[in-house]
Amino acid sequence: MKKNKLNKNARNELDLNREIDVQKNLNHPNIVKLFEVIDDEEDEKLHMVMEYCPYGEILKFYEDTMTFEPAAPLLSPEKYKLDFEDG
Repeated sequence: MKKNKLNKNARNELDLNREIDVQKNLNHPNIVKLFEVIDDEEDEKLHMVMEYCPYGEILKFYEDTMTFEPAAPLLSPEKYKLDFEDG
């Protein structure tokens, strides 16, 4: 995440830090785990170390338009059922 995309004010920084704390403390099988956030002062980026998701991303982020779009078709109900049953 590029830090220059964030508005530089105390409120946004407080909100970001609060969101990071919440994400790090969440523990649910349907939520991707956030392990660590590395603040790279030189490149002005935040690097987020997250749980590996073997099925890939659900949404694709486009920086030019700051929007999300589905990355791939969602699983069919039949495929979802098989994956669920296989654990």
